[in-house]
Amino acid sequence: MSQGPPESLIPWVGRAQEGDPEAFEQLVIRLTGPLRSFARGMLGHWAEAEDAVQEAWLRIWRRLPHLKDRAAFSGWAYSITRNVCLDRIRARDKLKADSLDAQILELAAPDHERPDTQTERRLELEQAWKRIAALPMAQREAFLLVAVHGLSYEEAALAMGTAPSTLRGRLARARAALSHDPGEEGRS
Repeated sequence: MSQGPPESLIPWVGRAQEGDPEAFEQLVIRLTGPLRSFARGMLGHWAEAEDAVQEAWLRIWRRLPHLKDRAAFSGWAYSITRNVCLDRIRARDKLKADSLDAQILELAAPDHERPDTQTERRLELEQAWKRIAALPMAQREAFLLVAVHGLSYEEAALAMGTAPSTLRGRLARARAALSHDPGEEGRS
């Protein structure tokens, strides 16, 4: 599931801070996909995630000259994206746990797989996303940032505005909740 961190962004960050639009474009190219996927996990809709990431990039551009630690850029960008998503969630008053739409299923299986295998994989993926969406927001964020997007504990903690130890606890609770098979209770 993990996409891993993008290649080193430090040289691009430095050039972008100096006002180089091509360097900023490289940051956008390298990080938009992961940020969009993260926003999708937070918001539940691709279109809303796209809008949130565009808004995040505007905030990133405006605040980039004030970033002190270039090595922290990735976590900082996730933090800004997270804040945009939380603003959107607050604006619509509540996040529906079942709001993850079927568009994620398009990514579920390669085209070369048999149709029955594709269907099975899509059903499993749909169930996984529903279980992730049902997690409390703090646990969901921790899980998405670390397990899905491959951020280090330090980067994810920075993105969430919390201590790494707090993040580890949230991640442990999320993993425990996700490892519990909800179908087991009905089988006893």
